[in-house]
Amino acid sequence: MELMIALQCFNGFKITFELLGGILIMSPSLGSLRQKLFKQAILQSGAPETLTHRSVDSSINREYFESLLQHFNIPHGLASEQRIKLLKEIPTSKIMEFVSARGAVVNDYGLTIEESVKSSIWTKPAIELIKERKWNPHLKSLLMGHTKDEGSIFAFFFQTTTKEGYEHVLRKRCPFSPQNKIEKLYPPPEDLETQTPLTTDWKNCAGSRLIADQLCESPMENLAMSFDEVKHHVTGEPCKLFFYQLNENLPSIDRGLDWGAFHTIDLPLIFNIKTLWDSNSDQAKTSAVLGRMWADFAQTGCPDPSWPNYAPSASPMKFFIESGGKVFVDDMRTSRTELQKRRVQFWIGQLPHIVKLKEIVR
Repeated sequence: MELMIALQCFNGFKITFELLGGILIMSPSLGSLRQKLFKQAILQSGAPETLTHRSVDSSINREYFESLLQHFNIPHGLASEQRIKLLKEIPTSKIMEFVSARGAVVNDYGLTIEESVKSSIWTKPAIELIKERKWNPHLKSLLMGHTKDEGSIFAFFFQTTTKEGYEHVLRKRCPFSPQNKIEKLYPPPEDLETQTPLTTDWKNCAGSRLIADQLCESPMENLAMSFDEVKHHVTGEPCKLFFYQLNENLPSIDRGLDWGAFHTIDLPLIFNIKTLWDSNSDQAKTSAVLGRMWADFAQTGCPDPSWPNYAPSASPMKFFIESGGKVFVDDMRTSRTELQKRRVQFWIGQLPHIVKLKEIVR
């Protein structure tokens, strides 16, 4: 599993991209060598409870595993240890080809919590372990970040400006959540119609903010709340948190669609993919700020001496990186509108039910 989620390792530090890594870095059940790599960690655009947690015997798990065995011609009659041995021998690139060929989106994947297996990596959901003060004891600091318009690219691909597209998102992202409450928090236009893609505001259209809040901002806030004023049950030390939002655009990728600071825009900026912008552009300046911030955090556990820790109860100070590398710090108690606060709290309340795919008692 670890080979399949795009991890980059260097100098006792792991960069964990996207959604699945949040569970990895919190797990106290990793081997001692792996644990010691996680002194600092970054969560970008995802956190625990972003993906579903499935039972070992779920039909989805069985179907996926059956198709995996069939694709690589692994006989069913073998013992489980033999099947796993053969799967481990398959090159990671081939596994990723299989995953890509399925054409699935994030909802089609999840984690299996193996409560009864002694050698299992995950015995409980990560948030539960953190609340029990049992996260990886070597983890000293955590940097969380998301983009301003995480939902825009999903709104474009799901075409949430259409009735069919918007209803598809509701079925896919929140099938058991109270629809009447969602409509109050995210009122859709009275008449959802197909709009010309070049004239659609994908950053603010129906479904865009909903996806961003549920997929990124709320799970991250929930994680911060779980760590808030809590110390590890063995070391007696807290985990320091830093939280930022990135707001930059990249016209060379969205080609006039105006996705804003869309999901994954941070990757070319962090790794300074210079071919995507001019040397004196706003993107070049933002890339320099973001890259330096990540490098400093990797080396010291602090992205910048001026950054305050993010503590939801006492000091929810969030760092904002704007176009051109401009930066400022804001207190989320006053900068979030009342509507934004209600949205975040709504999804935090829904997350345990969403990840378990269980119906909510209304």
